Amino acid sequence: MKLLVMNINDLVPARELRAAIRDGLVRERCHAGLRILNYTKKCQADAAWNEVTNICRGLIVDADGRVVARPFPKFFYPGEPAAPTMPDTSEGRWEMRVCEKFDGVLGIGYVASDGSSRLCTRGSLTSEQSAEANRILAEKYADTKFSRYVTPLFEIISPACGIIVDYGERRDLVLIAAIDIDTGADISLSDLAAHGLDWPGPKAQTRPLTLKDAVAETKRGGRGTESEGYVVCFDPVTRDEPSLRFKLKHSDYLRMHAARFHLTSRKVWELAAADALIAAGMSDPALLVKALRVSPETAVELADAHGGLVDALLDLLDDEMHTAVVHLAARLLADAEAQLELYRQLMAGELAGLVDDPRCFALAAQRAAAEHGISPHPLYRLRTGRLADALAQIWSDLRSTTDPDLDPIRAALPESDTE
Repeated sequence: MKLLVMNINDLVPARELRAAIRDGLVRERCHAGLRILNYTKKCQADAAWNEVTNICRGLIVDADGRVVARPFPKFFYPGEPAAPTMPDTSEGRWEMRVCEKFDGVLGIGYVASDGSSRLCTRGSLTSEQSAEANRILAEKYADTKFSRYVTPLFEIISPACGIIVDYGERRDLVLIAAIDIDTGADISLSDLAAHGLDWPGPKAQTRPLTLKDAVAETKRGGRGTESEGYVVCFDPVTRDEPSLRFKLKHSDYLRMHAARFHLTSRKVWELAAADALIAAGMSDPALLVKALRVSPETAVELADAHGGLVDALLDLLDDEMHTAVVHLAARLLADAEAQLELYRQLMAGELAGLVDDPRCFALAAQRAAAEHGISPHPLYRLRTGRLADALAQIWSDLRSTTDPDLDPIRAALPESDTE
């Protein structure tokens, strides 16, 4: 009989783990005598990847520190700074396989203290997605028993866990990996019974693709609504140590995912402002860099689109996000038009006779702007006929109305255990 000897102190240094929790890089949540450890958004934002944060990706331990579930560690796109070197299969030590990457939520299997088989997500033992996974397990695979020595990992496919790919009404658990808790090694999905796990449901299938072909297919685009992409896995031939995984995602999937999960009111402002400025004739990327405070690369992308940026974004969004963006973009446009009309009225009224006297015009413009609670700078631009520059200043002033801390777009996003 195999004995479970893996303790969390054997897996990650205790001092470093305490430091990661203290510094907000790892969060621990407790439930029913178990702790689940997961890296935080701060860790992701800071790219603070190390031995501890990589392994704390839904790691579950009991009150005695014994490892109850050991998911595979954080894995990266090839070439990312924190990514390991991709193995050379010609050396004979590694075997490569390419698997379809399902667009669901990672489900982590474990044996609870009462002996029951349970599932959770990497961020919580009690999330809504965990509850849905356990309902599927009870409804479809009630007779399945997990092993205390193996961590089965699933993709939770359900309308309740939908991200980008539409699987319709399908509700299922797709086994994507099984990890030996003691060694961290992948167990072949064709050899599960020998390790005390017999899974009757669907399993991840390998694809007959080379690495070059997989990369080329994800860059080709056009499949983002059908598939998330691929996982490239390098397994040690001896199967006595962890495998190395790399993720490849379809380019159009990445665009849709970013629109839904990384969208902010500030980004909507940027696209709406770019649409307005390009329509007014400001198509030089160098001018857009200054007006929008974006990178030169982003400015080139905005200019190359020749407008229609908000409409293109709306095509990527679901109904709830679509409505929120439409309302915000309409409000920003209305505010910009109202301010431009006010400036035009001032130019046609009290400032009309001062256009040829720069000093008097500047003093009067400052007084008028103060009376109306607006910036005087667009008036200076309109005095010399620079409408696009005046609009740029108006839109720049509107930027402050999209407060990241009070972001209605982010508030509309679903809570998720996805990356």
